[in-house]
Amino acid sequence: PNPARRLWRWAPALACLLVIALSAAPLRAEPLLRVIGEGVAEATPDTARLVLGVRHEAREAAAAMEGASRAMEAVLARLAEQGIAPADIRTEAVQISPRRAGSSLGGGAVAGYEALNEVSVRVRALESLGAVLDGVLGDGANSLRALSLELADPAPLQDTARARAVADAYHRARVLADAAGLALGPV
Repeated sequence: PNPARRLWRWAPALACLLVIALSAAPLRAEPLLRVIGEGVAEATPDTARLVLGVRHEAREAAAAMEGASRAMEAVLARLAEQGIAPADIRTEAVQISPRRAGSSLGGGAVAGYEALNEVSVRVRALESLGAVLDGVLGDGANSLRALSLELADPAPLQDTARARAVADAYHRARVLADAAGLALGPV
């Protein structure tokens, strides 16, 4: 079969669908102008969030968990000594997994267990971050998975950026409308 002949066979059906689609589309009597605004607001971070943990290996699962728990107790005590409030500490993960002999793909006999205990910590006094890290690493934390600098309250900064984005969008719309000889209507 000729491909051009097949196309012409479907042409009337496609034309009908196009007419139906165009008649169903709402007709807009007035011109529509769409713009995107951009707003930026910057601030210096005032807090840090870190995810730290302790890993402990032992031949038995219970011994691995016990070792990780003891080390985490020391880490939590150090955090309290350094003024970190309990509300700024939360458990991220508690895991135990077998270590296998021989293969790194999970095969082989169980040679022991590794326990992991992780917490997320918010450090509100940013100037003490180095001392906090030194303290917990000295007391048994042997895993630092994440460290991010943040704002304690980002809402005012987000509001400023949003207001700037709206002002920028309005400015862009005004320039385009003036250039096209149109008047701006409601947003």
